Amino acid sequence: MYDTENDRTSFLEKTKAARLEREQAKKKEDSVIVIQSHARKWVVKRKIRQQILAEFDQQIQENTELKCCKQVYLLAKKFLWIWKKDEDKTRFEHLCRYINSSLDSKSSSHSYIGVFFVKEYTQSWIGHIKTLLWTCCLYLSDIKVDYSDMKQVLVLLHTLVSFTSTNTWALLKTNNTMLISLDQLCNNFMGHLYSKGFYSVLKDILMKGLLRSKISLKAVSLSGVITLSTRPLVSSGLSDKLIHNYITHILCVPALMYHMEHTAPLCLKQFENEEVLKRCLEVLSNQEEAQYIFNKLEGSYVLCMIGNLIHLSHLQLNSSMKEVKFPLYTVSNRKSGPFVSFTTQF
Repeated sequence: MYDTENDRTSFLEKTKAARLEREQAKKKEDSVIVIQSHARKWVVKRKIRQQILAEFDQQIQENTELKCCKQVYLLAKKFLWIWKKDEDKTRFEHLCRYINSSLDSKSSSHSYIGVFFVKEYTQSWIGHIKTLLWTCCLYLSDIKVDYSDMKQVLVLLHTLVSFTSTNTWALLKTNNTMLISLDQLCNNFMGHLYSKGFYSVLKDILMKGLLRSKISLKAVSLSGVITLSTRPLVSSGLSDKLIHNYITHILCVPALMYHMEHTAPLCLKQFENEEVLKRCLEVLSNQEEAQYIFNKLEGSYVLCMIGNLIHLSHLQLNSSMKEVKFPLYTVSNRKSGPFVSFTTQF
């Protein structure tokens, strides 16, 4: 009887051990398959990346003659698919430089805009340009804006300026039948950039380029940043939401109007033509909206914002300022914190 019980126990233990052994073997086999699949995937991706980069380096260089826009588009699309920020910095700069150059062509087969008119590529090209423009912003966010970086800064800003307005598209000078649609397309690009944090990028550039002992943002680069900052504002019809962001990101940059007056005075004329100052003061004259803006800014940046508005008002004193109402700010301390009250004077 005891022998039978022992045999039964031994049989169950052996069966259990065999089952565990099979399970472990299966896990090892699955692990090997996973490791092999990842290794093969890495090898294939590395091979594909090398092939794409080899083709890119052969076709797109710093000074490359214009090629068929569809050919360049398909190559650029593949490049951005395998793009790595740190490793492909120079290649991306060459791509932007080439695209900027192509926009000066009046030929639809050479201009990068020509891809938009190819029906099978239209939608994918729009997404491609959005990716391209935001990649420019990613690089601008990381640049120190030193003198050694200005060459790249200008290329990236040029790309952003070129695709947020149709003014520089030579192709439209011979064919402007779709001008309204393409203007709307540029607004679409600006809306995408705005939703991703475009104003934060522009603020970083201004802060890094202007707040230093020796200013690195010169006339062209500063004009480019200011132009980019006002385009979403104007395209939205100077909406309250855009005005809020413009005040809290751009007008709060210390001594911005001083630098614009001495470095990029033409931008001040743009401010006047679009009545940016008048619209900002209208928003700040509303107590709730002004309180929201003041709470969003730190104390020192509130002073910078007010200083810029005063400076801009002084520069426009003899033009449109007679019709503008000025908010009067009174700051008092309460137990719950600083409080700003507002009245309006003429």
